[in-house]
Amino acid sequence: MLALGMLAEGVGDKLFPHLRPLLTVLLELSKDKKVTRATISCLDSFFDNVIGFSHLLDKEDSLASMLDEKKQKNVLIRKATLAYLQRCVERSHEANARGSLDEDTASRVTALCIGKLKDTDASVRKEASSALKAMLDHPNESVHEVAVSSTKELEQTNPRAYKALLSSTSNNSKTSRPPP
Repeated sequence: MLALGMLAEGVGDKLFPHLRPLLTVLLELSKDKKVTRATISCLDSFFDNVIGFSHLLDKEDSLASMLDEKKQKNVLIRKATLAYLQRCVERSHEANARGSLDEDTASRVTALCIGKLKDTDASVRKEASSALKAMLDHPNESVHEVAVSSTKELEQTNPRAYKALLSSTSNNSKTSRPPP
């Protein structure tokens, strides 16, 4: 896995067709405690060098398929997938074009996280909440605004989660108080 990470960082997008199918395989390997660190490191090397948000949010063989409870029964894998998404969001403001967030992508990431707030497992819901917090704390103002507007629906559907999200974000003063 170390070699795959170094290849991703060194060669980059030329290896996309070869490394893209490994995304789901590596996420599935993250459940094994013996290789968790190596898997995390390899996945982090893939992001922005080989894989971007558009690839992470594809319809097939993407994060959405790894987060589907019907397809992915293992809670550890769903949790690791959301943790990876959170790390990608946190690094996106420093990323190149492949790993940067635009408004459409931010909306899709936020919708994915909001959907996982209804997961049957509490640890997955907690990870989804952490990923949403990362979206709400994003330094890019347009991404932050998209995340705020998308999470507004939680005020009606899941007020407890909405209140917890707003109370724990660092941009708290911007989102919870109306402008003067």
